[in-house]
Amino acid sequence: MERKYTDPVTLANGLHYLNKQYCITEAKRMLAEGILADMSEQEIAEELFAHAWLLHTFAKLPFRPKLIGRIIAHADPIDLQNGGDKAHRMLVFRIIWKLSRGIQK
Repeated sequence: MERKYTDPVTLANGLHYLNKQYCITEAKRMLAEGILADMSEQEIAEELFAHAWLLHTFAKLPFRPKLIGRIIAHADPIDLQNGGDKAHRMLVFRIIWKLSRGIQK
């Protein structure tokens, strides 16, 4: 398949990414269409979900220390890079995926 991806792929964050099944479906689509490469379906889904979780969890806080502001700014938009993010961020994405239930549809 001819690669169509651009690096990074930038997506507006939204509540729909809090649905794990939606994230998996989007990851499958991106891989099938050649939008992303060198990442697994699971890695893409975890990154989509984690960005949404971070944005929507921290945006609710009544206070905004500098670190929280940086997290929110990094969470939206979602920038997916071929080959994945830095290892420590990918670990955080996996932990958020495993520890959070997300929303069901």
